[in-house]
Amino acid sequence: MNIGLLSYWRNDADRQIRQRCNHLLEKTGVKRFIWIVGDSSDATEEILRNWEDLDPRIEVHRLDTGIEGEDIETRRRRISETETLAYAVLAKYTDLDAVVQHESDLRTSKDVVEALSAHADGNTVVAGWPTLRTRRDDTVFYDIWAYRGLDGEHFTPYEPFHPDYRKDAPFEVGSVGSVWFAPFAAWVNQQVRTEACVELCRQWRRMGLRVLVVPWIAVEQPRDLWVAS
Repeated sequence: MNIGLLSYWRNDADRQIRQRCNHLLEKTGVKRFIWIVGDSSDATEEILRNWEDLDPRIEVHRLDTGIEGEDIETRRRRISETETLAYAVLAKYTDLDAVVQHESDLRTSKDVVEALSAHADGNTVVAGWPTLRTRRDDTVFYDIWAYRGLDGEHFTPYEPFHPDYRKDAPFEVGSVGSVWFAPFAAWVNQQVRTEACVELCRQWRRMGLRVLVVPWIAVEQPRDLWVAS
């Protein structure tokens, strides 16, 4: 299976960008790394294009929305518009069978792409389980905005998380985020305006796709790259 890894970058030049590039490029089972730079005002694009020159698997795309502002609603609208532009770009990658969207600041195992795809078919979206280590040195469920149950309710940081949660088996949900796999055709030319991955999953479910979480596929939000919102 030919799989692309899609990641987004914005003003990351001083946010461990080289370590993050290396971390993504270590992933096995990836044919193409598709890196999207949006509305960035520092050297992020220049740094990523230097990597692009060194590795033929990488393609960097600059996709600006022109949306300014850092309040949470504006940020989500900017992210949504950037993703819509990226899904139009994906249409050219007709050699791919599937795409994994992997936020560029998250940490996963080298074989995460293969681990996700092992649970997928042409009718399934598959996500991992994102966590964050707190200052108290305990681990909480991280992506409480994007992950929602079949009832539309948010997951919570601590167990039992949500009634749909299962510790030892993949379970179906309404929406996911952070790191997830979907068939190539499901991505192409999708449009989201205000709710990014939540809106995308909602559309996919209307198309008949199932959205699964595999709770033992670990996704880590590094504390030193996390900004509370």
